[in-house]
Amino acid sequence: MTPTIRSGREAYVSIFHVDEKGSVKILNPGADQPGIKIGEGQSVKFPSETFGLRATLSPGKHRKAETFLAVATRERFDFGGLFDGQNRIPFVRFLTGLRKIPTAKRAIAMAPFEVREK
Repeated sequence: MTPTIRSGREAYVSIFHVDEKGSVKILNPGADQPGIKIGEGQSVKFPSETFGLRATLSPGKHRKAETFLAVATRERFDFGGLFDGQNRIPFVRFLTGLRKIPTAKRAIAMAPFEVREK
């Protein structure tokens, strides 16, 4: 799965993973992935060819629902500050942090997906 992100305006894009328990993890920017800056009318694929994503099931599970969340902002925003050094945070805490960005300066897109056994 390689989602494509398009923007009508120049923006800085951050990508997050929301697991089935409602826990949020930042995927980009990260240690292995530089931030994504996208120009007006341009598109970008995530993940890039240098960064792979692999979905797995826990033992005994046959399927699960998860979500990619893309947040585009007009200015760089340090989402790492929301995580305070933690790997994951609750979705409600994440949404509370998003309110620090004025609605006119951000856009959010979600891409739900399901992981199943073959």
